[in-house]
Amino acid sequence: MYKYVMDVVQYLNSSNANIYSLSEEMGLGKTSLRRKLISLGYELNSDGKWVFNGKPENEPLNTDLTKRLSLKKKNKQTPKQNNKTLSKEISLYEAVMGMDYNNQIRTTIVVEEELVHKTKQIAERSKLKLSDLYSLALHDLVEQYDSK
Repeated sequence: MYKYVMDVVQYLNSSNANIYSLSEEMGLGKTSLRRKLISLGYELNSDGKWVFNGKPENEPLNTDLTKRLSLKKKNKQTPKQNNKTLSKEISLYEAVMGMDYNNQIRTTIVVEEELVHKTKQIAERSKLKLSDLYSLALHDLVEQYDSK
């Protein structure tokens, strides 16, 4: 089983694995692995690969992801923190991470087939859940057009 950053990142980048499933397989909470990677300075690039966003000599390759990390949170802003619409400066993962999962409901919608196909491709490439991408899109729409 994967335990260290270098093994997890290599596995995620070389396979079509879902980060949420891997997190649970490692005995962590569903979103814990993703949050730990981001807090260590990793981000998902446009190809859907995890890359370290810092100096190579500072990359925490031998960090045990199954143990509790005591890191100071980076001062990155997510939609949950700043209530602004998604911008290009915020990665897709950071935006999804900032979503509030406590107040979700199940609903059925009718969507154009081509939009669903393209959204599924993005979800596959970014290794995110399709429902998270739909929620993010709706959040962005409401933030942009809701006249409070």
